[in-house]
Amino acid sequence: MSKVAVVTGAASGIGLAVSIRLIEKGFRVYALDCNAEALQRNTENSNEFQYVPMSCDVCKLEEVQLCFQRIAIHERHIDVLFNGVGWMKFGGLLDVEISEWNKAFSSNIMTAVHCIKEAVPLLKKSQNSPSIINLSSILGDIHEHRAMLYCLTKSMLTELTRCLAKELAPDRIRVNAILPGSVQTQFINTLVTDAKSVKGGPQMLMELSHVPLGRLGTTEDIASLVIYLASEQAEFLTGTCIPVDGGWSL
Repeated sequence: MSKVAVVTGAASGIGLAVSIRLIEKGFRVYALDCNAEALQRNTENSNEFQYVPMSCDVCKLEEVQLCFQRIAIHERHIDVLFNGVGWMKFGGLLDVEISEWNKAFSSNIMTAVHCIKEAVPLLKKSQNSPSIINLSSILGDIHEHRAMLYCLTKSMLTELTRCLAKELAPDRIRVNAILPGSVQTQFINTLVTDAKSVKGGPQMLMELSHVPLGRLGTTEDIASLVIYLASEQAEFLTGTCIPVDGGWSL
């Protein structure tokens, strides 16, 4: 039976790296992202049969439902769901608008909730060791007022991971989270610009770059851990939230 994965945020950055590694391990990957143009470029540069692009705004439940309905037409099961979508805004309470609160909750929490609710029926049918992997953040484990929205919503995603691990354990569905530190992606480049407009933002970026192991993380660092968590070698691992930050949080 073929192995099937669903990856959100799959057009670039960590999501794309995860998709590539899963394909290398024999998975067919349904790649969800709102950037249809980037998805199409990736399709042209990959094994078209194994990388299946699906234009989808996972903030919108109706679009997620439609995607999973389409997946269910072609697949009897799903083995892995990787929730890789996120959004960050620098600033404290007085720096962010109410609309940005809504966007943070939608991007960092509800995207995962939408996909998990739709994926669970197909994950239950897996004959392997079905796995949900959430991309949280090391900032979800600290109290950083200069990135309050991100810290708050990522901490919620981390706690959601633990709660779901217990709820879904009777169905053999494992749920774990990865907590990256600073990773070299376009996401970080965008944050550099955003940080300049917030008091204390540039200082926080400098603090994030001071990693004991002497470098920033790479998308491959994260993808390698995803491969392990998705494998049968990790079949007794659930409810874990693993920092991948080069020692930054020590």
